[in-house]
Amino acid sequence: MPHNLKLKELICMIRNCKTAAEERNVVSKECAQIRTAFKNEVLEYRTRNVAKILYLYMLGYPAHFGQLEVLKLISSSQFLDKRLGYLGAMLLLDEQSDLQLLLTNCLKSDLNSRFHYVTCTALCTLGNICSTDMARDLAVEVENLLKSHNRTIVKKAALCACRLVRKSPELVENFLFLVEDLLDERYHGLMLTGVTLLIEMCLVSKEALQFSYKLLGKIIRILKMLLTCGYSPENEIGGITDPFLQVKLIQLLGVLGHVNPQASSELNSVLTQVSSHTQSFKNAGNAVLYETVRAIFKVKADDELKIFAINILGRFLSGNDKNIRYIALNSLIRCVHVDIKAVQRHRDTIIECLKDLDVSIRRRALELLFVLINRDNIGFSFFLYWSMCFFWEDLITLYSSLTHDILQFLHVCESEFKPYICTQLVRACLKDAPSGRWYVDTVLQCLKLAGSYFEPELVCEVIRSFGSLSELHSYISRNLFLLLEDDISAQPVVQISVWCIGEFGEVLPTPSVKDEPHVTPTEETIIDLLESILQSSTTSSLSREYLLTALAKLSARFPATTRRIRAIMEPFTSHIDVELQQRSLEYVSLFEQHALRDAILERMPLQCAEESRLGKEEASLTYKKKVSEATSDLLALFGSDTGRPAFSTVHNEETSATPGRQPTANSVGGLLSLFDEPTALSAADAGINVYRHEGIEIRVQSLSSSTEESTFLARISNAGPFAAESFVMQIAVPKSMNLKLYPASSNYIPANTLETVTQKFQIFNASKQTLRLRIKVSYVLNGKRICDIQDVNELS
Repeated sequence: MPHNLKLKELICMIRNCKTAAEERNVVSKECAQIRTAFKNEVLEYRTRNVAKILYLYMLGYPAHFGQLEVLKLISSSQFLDKRLGYLGAMLLLDEQSDLQLLLTNCLKSDLNSRFHYVTCTALCTLGNICSTDMARDLAVEVENLLKSHNRTIVKKAALCACRLVRKSPELVENFLFLVEDLLDERYHGLMLTGVTLLIEMCLVSKEALQFSYKLLGKIIRILKMLLTCGYSPENEIGGITDPFLQVKLIQLLGVLGHVNPQASSELNSVLTQVSSHTQSFKNAGNAVLYETVRAIFKVKADDELKIFAINILGRFLSGNDKNIRYIALNSLIRCVHVDIKAVQRHRDTIIECLKDLDVSIRRRALELLFVLINRDNIGFSFFLYWSMCFFWEDLITLYSSLTHDILQFLHVCESEFKPYICTQLVRACLKDAPSGRWYVDTVLQCLKLAGSYFEPELVCEVIRSFGSLSELHSYISRNLFLLLEDDISAQPVVQISVWCIGEFGEVLPTPSVKDEPHVTPTEETIIDLLESILQSSTTSSLSREYLLTALAKLSARFPATTRRIRAIMEPFTSHIDVELQQRSLEYVSLFEQHALRDAILERMPLQCAEESRLGKEEASLTYKKKVSEATSDLLALFGSDTGRPAFSTVHNEETSATPGRQPTANSVGGLLSLFDEPTALSAADAGINVYRHEGIEIRVQSLSSSTEESTFLARISNAGPFAAESFVMQIAVPKSMNLKLYPASSNYIPANTLETVTQKFQIFNASKQTLRLRIKVSYVLNGKRICDIQDVNELS
């Protein structure tokens, strides 16, 4: 292989490789020759070799040995070498690189270059890989470039300043007063970068928020000018005057209106004007309308305006663009809490989305339908239907049954949807069913359509609910008996049916009553069916365990079949499956102890509503105990010898939190946090920053304070490129104080978002000492577990 192989030739060689091993062989040989060239200082082919390294890096091969050569290209006097060097720096270097100091010196030199192409390239690199130290070292140069007369340099400098402010918020004061000059520019490109920089500063600084309130009138005036101005060929896209600038201006208004309710009244009129004057025929108009909808839900808008925003999302659903429809469904899921009736008016359109060819649209439409389910629309009585036909025809569609539509989709949907549909539908029916008979019919319909897709947890929930409906035991057992006669291949159906027959199968031989299936099997018929299922090759081990237990219970219900049931069980006393062997041995031994057998095999006690409520309270107390034990180690950091929690209990009355549970579409906390801002706080309640690491930031604000009791709210935001999962924050106080820690609104923090997670806590300071905290946070970021401890010595 020649040493001066060109980049195009290398690309062709790699593409012509027929196997992965052949490709790795070509790459390893080329990397070895490139290393040799770097070692021998072959300057003639340095640029070509660096270009090949970047190509190999984009293919996923290691290219760290080219970092120093990249810096040598940046130090070159030739622009082509600098351009390739800076491209390599953006790909191969990061904030943790050991070459940060050398790169900072190169950037400082090129930012002061007289050649504006070199300056712009350096600004692009700084805006992509800037670290906190680099931001402080080069802030003066970027500030000077913002005062340049070259528009291109000013745009690049403003975007670079966004990165600097994000990395080092104390630099806001360097750029704050330069933003106003950018807003006064007539060139829309400079205005766009100025608004972007102002948004970034508002998210990290209360001083920037106070400054932005003074510019609110100018911002609204600029937006109205864009709405009312005539045709502008250089700025118009799709019939919309500069939609990029409009989107950024509306986003800024949402930030300002969210933290300052007094300003929301001023924003209602301009947001209404934007919504009314923007056409949604093309993507440019859709983008402006979507950002307007987000801003409406951020600010304290009127109810009529919020309903108007929901109707805009409903219009998006009627479009042909799949991306717009997906965005509309996703947004409607998160704003159902505003006005569920307004969203239900678009139910027919949402149901039509279930027929879309795009699987992601069908999934989102399904999630939205489950969010819409409540007591008013889950079931529908025919008496109410005929009443509405005569009096309120418009309400028929609004209050018709969503369950029927979901069951129709369950009949034709792909297999990947069926487990989710069964789980969500059964749980929704258990919560909001109009009657027990209706609930049973719905579950039976699910078992007929998708019985094989019931998850084990759902099987247990259905069994528990069927057992509690004592007045419907005969109806349930007869229907399940018919299901077993038709098909025994669906193991979840077998398990539910066998359990119910074993528990209350004595009602089957009795005559059926009105509205029950006309099936009256004899005792021998029931045993024959269970025996055939037990001997079937398709029956799983778990189902056999259910069958053995059911047969044992039926031996107490049907005394005449005891000998036969014992004969069926005895072969399993030597079964290869240990669990089946143990169960059969235990049950066979019970046949010799009649009095004891009848007591052991009697019906399971019913779980009434009071017992269920007590069970939930017991689970809540267990969770509190686990949280208390988990925080004892953290509290010991303050010198507690006994590890006694300082009243660190989790308040669980308003939020029923489960450890490790992800937020769902039905989570009210997740809905309320749709358009929340992470760190954009008003001047009065901005709080203090107590933690910042890789984009994760925690700010604590005081809600109420007295000499002995203080209430605080922690706001956790994520400005980084990766979502934070399994987020847990624990707080410890000195032994002289007591702490009451509430659950967080979510344990999932999306990346690069304006959403925020909140967690409330109270401190009881009877000794009136200075408040001190020790905060321990743990979360998973980009697949890596991060655990940090931070001391907070002042909360005022």
